[in-house]
Amino acid sequence: YSSAGYDEKALEFYELAFEKNKNATTAFNFAHSLKSKNKEKFKEILEESLQLEPNKPHSLYELGRLLKKEKDEKGNEMIKQAFDIWKMKYDTNSMSESDYSWLSSAADELGMRDFGKQVRESKPTFKGDELYNSDNLTQTNIEEGLIKQ
Repeated sequence: YSSAGYDEKALEFYELAFEKNKNATTAFNFAHSLKSKNKEKFKEILEESLQLEPNKPHSLYELGRLLKKEKDEKGNEMIKQAFDIWKMKYDTNSMSESDYSWLSSAADELGMRDFGKQVRESKPTFKGDELYNSDNLTQTNIEEGLIKQ
């Protein structure tokens, strides 16, 4: 629902998932869906996510940003903690596709713009042309069936 733009329906299901299976990920997803709708609930659920998993980098980063906007010095510390978690993955080549944008955002938030740019530029890209193999093509001809090229 979220990807299709049905935000209210997505929020309903994020909340349902969180109620049925309370873990840091369902808490983060639910909180994130509240981000622009209900700041207090957003903060509350992020805090719950971190109670469930204190090193959940996504929750650390988002709560850190919120605290930073509120002029709470713990905000930068939380962003730095999230950064360090993603940076360790970066250094060991164990990043997921989405980790690149999270790490670069954390770097930017901490004033490390050059490193943020380096991370964005290092994100692997899909190269469909590398899958092309002229020796393994098949053509369809209605009259003659399949013809191996």
